[in-house]
Amino acid sequence: MTFRAHHVWAAAEKDVQGRIERSKCWKLIMADPELQYILGRSDVFKGKAILGAMKAARALDVSGDDKIDEHEFQRLFNPCVWPFSKHLLLLTYFYFLFYSLF
Repeated sequence: MTFRAHHVWAAAEKDVQGRIERSKCWKLIMADPELQYILGRSDVFKGKAILGAMKAARALDVSGDDKIDEHEFQRLFNPCVWPFSKHLLLLTYFYFLFYSLF
């Protein structure tokens, strides 16, 4: 995971301060099926869902400035961040499931 994430970061176009706009960063991440495959433990759809939950939770934008620096980007492969995203994903699923019944 870390090798692939480093590759994605190195290939990304950054500003003068070495940061990427949050939306562009997530486009790069979501466009990489190998990251999804690795994060989903061989399940691309699961990996994509986890990444989507991380995006929704703004898990990478710790500073809240809509820019992702290399330190924030490294949270992508930090296992401590994934459980929160998985719980957010489950909560979102059950929320929509509950309200679709009415």
